[in-house]
Amino acid sequence: PQPKPTPKPTPKPVPCPPHQLPPGHPPVPCPMPPPPPPPPACSVLPVLGFGQIWYSNTQVRNALGCALAPEYGLSAYEQYFKGGYAVGDMNTKMVYAMYDNRTWSTFPTNFDPAAPSPYLVPPLGGQYLPRPVAASMQQFQGGLMLWTASKGFYVLYNNGAWQFLN
Repeated sequence: PQPKPTPKPTPKPVPCPPHQLPPGHPPVPCPMPPPPPPPPACSVLPVLGFGQIWYSNTQVRNALGCALAPEYGLSAYEQYFKGGYAVGDMNTKMVYAMYDNRTWSTFPTNFDPAAPSPYLVPPLGGQYLPRPVAASMQQFQGGLMLWTASKGFYVLYNNGAWQFLN
C-alpha cells in the first residue's frame, strides 16, 4: 500500500475586526488576503539592507526587477545643495543628485570642491561642503539602490523618481 500524502492545513478565516461590523452584529469570517507573489527568479539577488528592502517591499521589487550585479561599496562623498542632496562616486566620477521634488539625475564631476558645478547650486551660505561618507550601491533592471551611512536607503527608479526608505 502507498502512504497517503499528509494533508495540508487549510487556513482558517479570521473574524473581521469589530470596527468593520455594525454594532451588535455577530462576528463573520473575513476573506483571507492573497499570499504575496514570490520574488522573481533572478541570477543575482540583493542581500543585506538592499535585500531586506527588495524582499519586504513588493512595490520596490516589482519596479526594480532583478539585480544586474552584486552590491558594491563606493569611495564616496555627500553634499547638500540648494534643492537637494547629492552623493558622488569617486571611482566612476559620477554624482547622483536627489532633488527635493522627488526626481533625480546623474552627471559627471571632476570632484574639485573649489570649482563651481554647472549642475548644483550651492546651499544658502554659498559654499559646497562635500564630505566623505560610507556608501554602497546596487544596479537593477529598473534603477538602483543607494545607501549612505548618514542618510540611509534611496531607491532611484529609471523613470527619474526616487524614494527614501529607512
